Amino acid sequence: LANGCTSGHGLCGLSRFSKRSFVAVCTFMSCAIATATISSVLQGSPLSFSLAPIVASSPEVFHFAKVCGFGLLSALPGMLYISNSNLQLREICMGTWSGLCFGCGLTFGGMVRPSVIATALSPTIFNPTLWVLFGSALFTTLFWYQIARFQGTVPEARVVSGGVVDGRLVCGAALFGVGWGMTGMCPGPLICGLGAFPTALSLFGVFGGVSAGFWGAKLLFDRNNINFFDAKK
Repeated sequence: LANGCTSGHGLCGLSRFSKRSFVAVCTFMSCAIATATISSVLQGSPLSFSLAPIVASSPEVFHFAKVCGFGLLSALPGMLYISNSNLQLREICMGTWSGLCFGCGLTFGGMVRPSVIATALSPTIFNPTLWVLFGSALFTTLFWYQIARFQGTVPEARVVSGGVVDGRLVCGAALFGVGWGMTGMCPGPLICGLGAFPTALSLFGVFGGVSAGFWGAKLLFDRNNINFFDAKK
């Protein structure tokens, strides 16, 4: 419904100064904080839900993160050189490289642990990890989007014209915020979590619910002859 979440609206949209993304982020952040706060207050009651305990990353994990980061940086020049003469191959290589960076960053930053998200959204037991990572990621995307926009070589760096702030956007963002606050998961970390914790059945349950929501909304809009991808950020 909202055509984006923390990555689409929160990083890419805000970096392009999209008003749709600004409204979406304010909406889903408010709903997520309210939901996580209410849930933390209800802990111990029949209405509460359980979260995994917060566990600090071990020195081995930090060492492995450094090795992965060095390996990704070392691989970038070679990938650019190999794909220099083939634009399609370059897109594949850069997509793979970006995905690896994104997945490693989310996993090492603890974003695949619902407890980290819940404590970042709830002021009752505050953990600033989410906001530190989100702020650093937003600074990075803002920097590169603005460079691409001023150079004029990347059309995607500009805000798509014609996007409007409507009830569909607000409703979709609110629903996402409630779900994010309850589960501590959004699509990106959820997919990374499936790879990091393949035995966690709860993650597969959330993934099934997210998939059903995607297809349910798509079928609803198709039935009413509404293009599911009309709304642009």
